[in-house]
Amino acid sequence: MVFTMTALVALESHQTKNISFPVNCSVSVYDEQVPACAVCHGTVLEVLLKTKQPIELFWRIETMSGLIQLVQQDRLRFQNGCHINVEYRTGEGEGTAMKTAAGIILGTIDIPSSTGTDTFSYWVQLLETGDDNRPKILHEVNPSQVSYRAAEVDDQVVIKV
Repeated sequence: MVFTMTALVALESHQTKNISFPVNCSVSVYDEQVPACAVCHGTVLEVLLKTKQPIELFWRIETMSGLIQLVQQDRLRFQNGCHINVEYRTGEGEGTAMKTAAGIILGTIDIPSSTGTDTFSYWVQLLETGDDNRPKILHEVNPSQVSYRAAEVDDQVVIKV
């Protein structure tokens, strides 16, 4: 696809906070022809709105090799190690409830999810531990249950040079 820059408008950082892959999010870019094949990894530099019909969003990604790519959402996944929030079901039967917790992406499963229509799902490690003090790992997490969470910076850590 070829667009003139006048057809694309960069969204402000605060406008991207509630979309799937906001500015500074770590992503993997997948191949258009082979959706299960990651071709590069990088960071979202900006989100662009195509103003001509059909209206669409595009992500400008800086890859780890320094190249800049313009891609659509269907080619993006959260990168392994990316900090996220995940919404998941706790308990069984009538005691079930939805809970949101901080986690980290462990990996992507590039086969259709058994719980939805998505062509992939995530493995997620929750930052909280279970009752047995072991890490909780969720399997087949639907992409709609995952949202980006900026990594927290510990103000107590001081590095002297």
